[in-house]
Amino acid sequence: SAGGGGIISSTSQSSALGGTLTAAKMYDNSLGGSNCWHSSSGQGWAQWDFNQGIQIYQVKVQNRSDCCNNMSNGTITAWDNANSQWITIGTVSLGGGSTAQQTFTSSDTTTYFTKIRFTSNSSNGGYTSIGEAGVYIKV
Repeated sequence: SAGGGGIISSTSQSSALGGTLTAAKMYDNSLGGSNCWHSSSGQGWAQWDFNQGIQIYQVKVQNRSDCCNNMSNGTITAWDNANSQWITIGTVSLGGGSTAQQTFTSSDTTTYFTKIRFTSNSSNGGYTSIGEAGVYIKV
């Protein structure tokens, strides 16, 4: 799985609540409090850039454990650098509940992706919050 110091070279986001709840917090093995990504305005996005092209096998997304359980709805896309396009991996619809999670198996395991993006369509004020995410690569 992609995680801190592994294949992720950098992270970015449309905004981060308090400037600290960044996309990097989505892979720290903690689901709540200050260990999540939470946008500070609008329908946000969080992105991970990989240090090399990877073949994605699965992507897992989980709600925060402490609050904001209705803010994890949106789309997961991956950047196909060779063809300069975003490819949809799955549509997240977690709903409420601190243990809600979804796992998506990629239908495209041959393309080498260089980025993955989580984009919100949450209706709760347009904010987005994700407790934890993981990218599993084809070996």
